[in-house]
Amino acid sequence: MGKGQEYMLSPEPTGGRRHHWKESEERREMLNLWLRWQLLREQKGQGLVEYALIIVLVAIAVVVAITALGTQIASVFNSITTKLSNTG
Repeated sequence: MGKGQEYMLSPEPTGGRRHHWKESEERREMLNLWLRWQLLREQKGQGLVEYALIIVLVAIAVVVAITALGTQIASVFNSITTKLSNTG
């Protein structure tokens, strides 16, 4: 078999002639499968990027919240520490 003829059907009992419409149908099917695979890969990559963006946004929100409430949280912990040290 020559190069690119791996997917051709075996010769029919019609004198060794190959049916080119079957070959093109097989190639079309292979191309269709390949295109579906590429689309699926792109969608998976897109999902990963979306999850990464969500994680980054959550991290930014946590940093902003801790920065805004940092002094209040520190005073609560200082109050707890003072009360615990006075009871012991």
